[in-house]
Amino acid sequence: MPGIAFTNWRESAREVSTRHIVVMETNVDVLAILGQLLSDEAYDVTLMAYLPDWRDILEMTPDLIMVNPEIFPVSPCSFPMPDIVALSIVEPIPLIYCTIDPDIAAELSRAGCTTLLEPFDLDDVLTAVSGALSTGR
Repeated sequence: MPGIAFTNWRESAREVSTRHIVVMETNVDVLAILGQLLSDEAYDVTLMAYLPDWRDILEMTPDLIMVNPEIFPVSPCSFPMPDIVALSIVEPIPLIYCTIDPDIAAELSRAGCTTLLEPFDLDDVLTAVSGALSTGR
């Protein structure tokens, strides 16, 4: 798939311990905006324009996963669950879904998932990230 694969946004001059966020988004413009926003907040960010194997995600040891549910071959609320959703149940990795589709956002919200409807306010993104990292949900 064309677009961004594994791109790390790191500021090596920072001596603070950073949290690692994996962002999976089909829209490369949104992917770049989220990457810049989160790296500006001193997060270590891995950007992906495709859905990798769950073992690859596990090896990255993320503290948080932000994902556009349209990246899944099936609905993230259907069964069998996509690997990334199953991974978040097995491993304590919080998920934030980012979608432009209000129907998918409503379905995910009803299922108790943290969801951001695009276009989103950047402050709302930072609030959701901070909340997910502090609560682990």
